[in-house]
Amino acid sequence: MPRPGILLLAAAAALLGSCGGSQAGDPSPLSVKVSFLDASGESSAFPRQIARLVVKVTPYDAANVNCNCAQRTCKKVYTADPATGEVALTDVNGDGQRSEAFIENLPYFCPMALEIFAYLGAAGKVSYYGRQDGIVLTQGKRTFVKMSLYEKLSRTMRLDTGTIRLALFGHTATRLDKGPLPDHRVLVTGGFSAVQSVNCAGVAELPGCPEGTDCWKCFVATAAKDLYLFDQGSGKMRRPVPRDAAGRPMTAVTLSRPRAFHSATLLADGRVVIAGGVDRALFVFRDNDAFDGSEEAAAGWEIVDVIPLPDPAGGYSGAQNNFEIFDPTLNPDQLDVDRDGDLERGGIVAGEAIKGMVAKRFLQATAYYPWEGDWDPAKERKFVQVGGRDNDAADSGVAGSTVDVFDSATNGFITSTIPSLLVRRTFPAAVTLGGALWIFGGSRMPGEETAPNTGIGEKWVMSFTTKSWNAPVALYTSAEGHPEYVRLFSEAISLPGTTPALKRVLVTGWYGARCSTSAEGAETPTFTYTNPDDETPIPTHICSPAAVPGNLVFDVSTDPVTISSTLYRAPGGVAQAFAATTLLGCAEGARGGWVLQSGGIASTTFAPALVSGKGALFLYDQSGVNVPLTAALDASRMWHRAVELKGGAVLFVGGARVDPARGTFEIVSDTELLSFEGQCGDGVLENVPASPAYEGACCSVDAAPPSG
Repeated sequence: MPRPGILLLAAAAALLGSCGGSQAGDPSPLSVKVSFLDASGESSAFPRQIARLVVKVTPYDAANVNCNCAQRTCKKVYTADPATGEVALTDVNGDGQRSEAFIENLPYFCPMALEIFAYLGAAGKVSYYGRQDGIVLTQGKRTFVKMSLYEKLSRTMRLDTGTIRLALFGHTATRLDKGPLPDHRVLVTGGFSAVQSVNCAGVAELPGCPEGTDCWKCFVATAAKDLYLFDQGSGKMRRPVPRDAAGRPMTAVTLSRPRAFHSATLLADGRVVIAGGVDRALFVFRDNDAFDGSEEAAAGWEIVDVIPLPDPAGGYSGAQNNFEIFDPTLNPDQLDVDRDGDLERGGIVAGEAIKGMVAKRFLQATAYYPWEGDWDPAKERKFVQVGGRDNDAADSGVAGSTVDVFDSATNGFITSTIPSLLVRRTFPAAVTLGGALWIFGGSRMPGEETAPNTGIGEKWVMSFTTKSWNAPVALYTSAEGHPEYVRLFSEAISLPGTTPALKRVLVTGWYGARCSTSAEGAETPTFTYTNPDDETPIPTHICSPAAVPGNLVFDVSTDPVTISSTLYRAPGGVAQAFAATTLLGCAEGARGGWVLQSGGIASTTFAPALVSGKGALFLYDQSGVNVPLTAALDASRMWHRAVELKGGAVLFVGGARVDPARGTFEIVSDTELLSFEGQCGDGVLENVPASPAYEGACCSVDAAPPSG
């Protein structure tokens, strides 16, 4: 590994003086160590060709006269020395090395963001970038912050996340960007951390295989209760570690119990509600080619079920209806005993004594409760849990047919009259848009043979006058089945409208065995289920034609809803199931509102979706047109998480690779980062009216280097 090049930056503010600020030129309580990450994700030497270095702080409370930049020096620009061609820094600490920079007159007790931009040569765009949020300077105390600058080359890199490598799937990853102190760390919770192959005959009552075939494959996965924080500034994974009154480290913060396929919902006040999930589950795969007896189409493998495995004697509860709350402001490391500036704060508040969900559920969908306008106190303070799988071996449908509502005003799930879902939805997707709740897919066989159209989706409208729900309305009631519109393990994303009246939802992924297609285009299931009551065949409603697109766009501004399969379509007809889809913000040039889809599988053989032999990445602009992207994931993966970081990079955490035919199920441990070329947010076109969390405007071109 190349030896790290360390640059020490010391921003200056007075150690003495009022809490509003300091005198120019006095030493500062803030020091920053910076390392440069090259394209491989490893620390590299200080790039000698850097011609300009910008250190910039942005107070969150810009309205406070003691904090705003009109009264402070919030940006310092260092340019290359004409004689040496290198950035001329300063010897602040008197060690004889000109390796420090400083900013005068920073305020105390004002939460702020720190950004560092490095420009190579005469380039007008940022070549290296780093960011740390939630910094507060305290009078009489020196704070140390580690900063990693990643190279912006529109490519992925594997991150050296320190001593912690996350091997998880079915976990959550949430950017902490709300509340009074949005530090933009990424909270990673739970997930399956261990999986093993088991004999299907010993754990499930499954039909026998056709002679000479091995048509069932089973795996048992066990969840973890670990909780991690990705610190964007250092690029490391951390575990929140509280300290006692003497500054001694205590036990690291964890969840109260193991969870996977649970939900983690960010509230407006910055807290995260972690709800439901399963602690141990059986994954059952079926080889449909062994059953259908047809050579016309390759049906491939299907996930028949994910079955909870409660075992009180072994300490497993299976599906859960409890929740807990992560509060990012708890356990602040006020003393910073190790003097490294790591943001290890945060803690768990258990919800045991507060009302939990009506149903035990995992694999549920989560969406914010509909709100009437930005002034509505319900906005991002209430959310719904939709459908899912429960503990009943017969799948009684309690979870799959119900909806629970969480209200942050009571810090618990509330009792209210909620309509039942039109069909049981075990793996649905949901989104709130236009004052309504839209629910998609999740209907699976057997059991929903009478309502394949209703399984496509439903709309719930909230009466803001009576605070009650209208009866759900099916989104698609055509006489034709269109099974390809019923999605399992999918995601729903509310897309920015290209016009004010346009309201669209991107429903990603597909999942189901292939259908055979006649010359006339008619779809025929390649196999059937059997009704256990009367032994009659039931055609599957989740099979898909070979040409099924990976994504669908629902235009919900029309009545009836219209569906498009031509937008957000990857080149070459690649369809991604079990992928992660990320709506990009306004941090990177004209990419605000663009969609990045990563990983997944490309067929029912569970072959990974690949681009040039690596994990697939596809980028789409606001209109849904594919944009060429040369980057790819170094590690192919499905059931992973992808989160956009502040500043525009995208973080990929965990995942799995499954090959049912070979009986392998591998958990991915590599964490990767995609950094886009260019930078919006370098102090010229940043458009930050109140705080660094603002993303209301996008730069249309790469900004020019800031002047001194």
